[in-house]
Amino acid sequence: MVFKVLLQCFFNINWKGLKRSLFLSLVRQIISLLPLLIILPHFMGIDGIMFAFPIADFIAFVVSVIVLKKEMKSIPKVNQDV
Repeated sequence: MVFKVLLQCFFNINWKGLKRSLFLSLVRQIISLLPLLIILPHFMGIDGIMFAFPIADFIAFVVSVIVLKKEMKSIPKVNQDV
């Protein structure tokens, strides 16, 4: 969870990253959490609700890492010959 917040701060630095930051928030709250809250209780009962939150956090973490790797590739390399 902390990693996701740090990435949102990283992406909020520039306007281009604002869309990515919003996307990362939506991944956890809407794209992964809501379907998990609907599906898991059918299979696991009340435990499905409790497991939905850490699973949604893990999905958001994986998506955040993928987005970060893509963003890091687009940052130009600085020649550090000193």
